[in-house]
Amino acid sequence: MRCFGANTLDRPDSRRGGALLFSLIVVMTVSLLSLGLLQLTNSLGRRQKYSVEDKRAFYVAEAGLAEAYYGLSTGGTGDVGSITAPVTLGGGLVWVEATEEENGNLRLTSNGLHGAGRSTLEIVVEPIEEPFGIFSDGPIEISEPVLIDGYDSDASPYDEQVVLGKLTVDPVYPYLHDDTGNQILFYEGLFYRYQRSEGNVYRFDAVLDHTAHPELGIEHDDFIDDWCGLFCGDFDDHEYESVLTYFAGIPQVVVEDPEAEPTGPASELGPTTGGGGLVGSNGSITLSDPTDSGVEIFGDLAPGPGEEATVGESVLHTGEILARAEPLVLAPVSVPDVELLPGFIHDSAIVRILPPADIGYESIEVRGDSQVTLQGPGTLVVNDFTLRDGATLLIENDGGSVNVYVLNSVDFRSGSRIDVTSQDPSKLSIQVAGPDRSVTLAGQSLFHGMVYAPESEVSIGDAFEIFGSLAAGRLVLAPGARLHFDSGTLGDSGAVPLPKLVGWRIDEVPTAIKQRTDPFKLLDLDEDDLLALGEEVESESWEVEIDLFDASWIWQGKYEGPIEDWQPTTYRAKVKKINAPQENAEDWRIDARWKDGAGAIVTFNGPLSGFPASEILAVYEWNVTGPGETT
Repeated sequence: MRCFGANTLDRPDSRRGGALLFSLIVVMTVSLLSLGLLQLTNSLGRRQKYSVEDKRAFYVAEAGLAEAYYGLSTGGTGDVGSITAPVTLGGGLVWVEATEEENGNLRLTSNGLHGAGRSTLEIVVEPIEEPFGIFSDGPIEISEPVLIDGYDSDASPYDEQVVLGKLTVDPVYPYLHDDTGNQILFYEGLFYRYQRSEGNVYRFDAVLDHTAHPELGIEHDDFIDDWCGLFCGDFDDHEYESVLTYFAGIPQVVVEDPEAEPTGPASELGPTTGGGGLVGSNGSITLSDPTDSGVEIFGDLAPGPGEEATVGESVLHTGEILARAEPLVLAPVSVPDVELLPGFIHDSAIVRILPPADIGYESIEVRGDSQVTLQGPGTLVVNDFTLRDGATLLIENDGGSVNVYVLNSVDFRSGSRIDVTSQDPSKLSIQVAGPDRSVTLAGQSLFHGMVYAPESEVSIGDAFEIFGSLAAGRLVLAPGARLHFDSGTLGDSGAVPLPKLVGWRIDEVPTAIKQRTDPFKLLDLDEDDLLALGEEVESESWEVEIDLFDASWIWQGKYEGPIEDWQPTTYRAKVKKINAPQENAEDWRIDARWKDGAGAIVTFNGPLSGFPASEILAVYEWNVTGPGETT
């Protein structure tokens, strides 16, 4: 009998083991696929979350840039917070760092963090120089009758900003017209509504410059060419009705006592706005009026660093005296690359027209009874520019800006005439390049524009009336000169103009903040300890009230603000109040020495809270220190 052993292939346990192995492989494969899908889903979720947070961080960084950019217009540095003390916005953090580049541009780098989001943005801006007003690099000395004031060309023409003025007319002026019934005076191309007249002196409260109002339909030639007066020729009753209608729309200033002096400025040198002027220098400013003939500055004086502004007793000055912290650096004139053609002399009765173009001449000389017309838009480059007695230069810049660059000399003589068709000062400039050039502007003109000769002496005649700005290496003003600074370029709030945007980009996020974690934990900050974007720090400074007086103890205004920001000036002063920023504030210290109202020298060294109310004639020492500071 043959005995057979068990066949292993037919055993049930073997078959079950193979199926288990196959099932295990399938389960592991499905698990790995599930794990991969889960990781992919989580990764996509994180990416989506990071994308949303990065977008929020982008908006936060963009808001920081806007805050820094507009802060530059109010004297800010461009910095907003810092990495150790950022500002908050919508649950995120932002700070902006300002870096000056070699070419003078400013780079603003804004870092925004929101949740796990990060964003870094940059803009490059080109600063715009602050308006210099009537400026001289050297000292300014005025001792003859001169009027300097200001206006805003963005608001209205200069003459319409004149208030309660006094005008003395020349009775032999050929086109003088006095409508006593309506109390309207026409004199030297302007209409005045006056309140009363005394001989040749008129007190007025409104002025109309018809050239600035084409809607009135009054043409310049309507009356200028009429030898017999205003109403002889083309100027008719219908046009005069438009004048009366214009004045009817301007409320009259009510003067309760007709015999009383008007409360507004009454200049001896003609109409004035009574304010808004700016006279600056990198040296000292000295105003005197030894003959009491009328030195009138309606505006601020800005002497150079460490320099003084001295105002004589008989000088009429209505503004403040604020010394510059740093010298004002006048940029050199950059002359366009224009080929110079041979020069010419024009002495013909036929008008020579220089059409809109960029053109240059070796020299231009216009002789008596001849006229050259310069049309805009265009640029004129010339070595020597001369207008002799009787010559006329007509600048037609109402159709586009005209910029005149002079390489050597300007000689507009007193018998010449310069007419300008646009009253927008931004559309006309005379710029003189190079040092020690000869610049004489004595011709008759209502010059609406900029005169810029930063390295040369500029002489201004009594008939060359400037509406705009003037910068010179040295300034010489003839008796009777009238200069009107246009503050329109300062903007609506009197701030520094916004800088020009040069470039923008998204930058790489710094390594220090790349980690995608809560920004407050990352930077170890408490949100309650931080300021919000745009929030101002409460002042810890002690506030002071100081009345300012001239040499005759006539009140000239006052200073109210942080005591450490008050700079002793040539004004006499009276300290009225010193207030702590809040109750139980830590006291400051002051070390001061001054001459009081009786002429005695007074010294005080001690806590600011104990500083006495004092009259101050002159300050010899004035040091204010806060807690933890040293003198």
